[in-house]
Amino acid sequence: MINLKIFNKLKNTFHFLDYLNERDKNIIIENANYYNFQKGHILMNAEEKFCDIFYMVLDGSIKVSKISEEGREVVLYRIGKGEICIVNVSCILSETVFSATATVECDSEIVAIPSYIVSNYLIQNPQFQKFLCSNILLKMEEIVMKFEDVTFKSVNERVLDFLKAEMIRQNSNVLNITHEELAYEIGSVREVASRSLKSLEKQGLLQIDRGKITIINL
Repeated sequence: MINLKIFNKLKNTFHFLDYLNERDKNIIIENANYYNFQKGHILMNAEEKFCDIFYMVLDGSIKVSKISEEGREVVLYRIGKGEICIVNVSCILSETVFSATATVECDSEIVAIPSYIVSNYLIQNPQFQKFLCSNILLKMEEIVMKFEDVTFKSVNERVLDFLKAEMIRQNSNVLNITHEELAYEIGSVREVASRSLKSLEKQGLLQIDRGKITIINL
């Protein structure tokens, strides 16, 4: 159960809730749970079924990735404030399990709702349907863009694109990231990412330190 303060915060973040009737609002209040997960928490494991709970991000960032048997990771997309996980939704609506891992990237506030509330109540609401379609299209676009990057862009281009985006997202030119983590982000391996970073450093575009990249001129 969540209190009215949390529910009002949820409504201010997910505006489709304003269009629910009082019965459905009360069902959510009585059955939802509020969590404040710390960085590194595994919200979803590839080996686990992800169909019982519907997650809504109030604040923070969740990384959704695919990990191979050899341990190689590719980041599919991120979930931020006011967003939902399309893997989570597809599992609930189709009862089909998709192997993916969701990791909390920074301290995050999340509201969890039993999946039957989605399939029995929310899915009938036109505003929720619109919100759902919008989120699915947005995340699918991210996945397609990542595929295009890996297919058509050089490693240096992918590294530069990622660093620029992260600099804007974090509002800082100093990024705390390892070479291995960078490789995950661009769909490559650590050795290749390291060579690319050294090349860009020689060009005076950035400075490399252990676990940290300082952007000088991009």
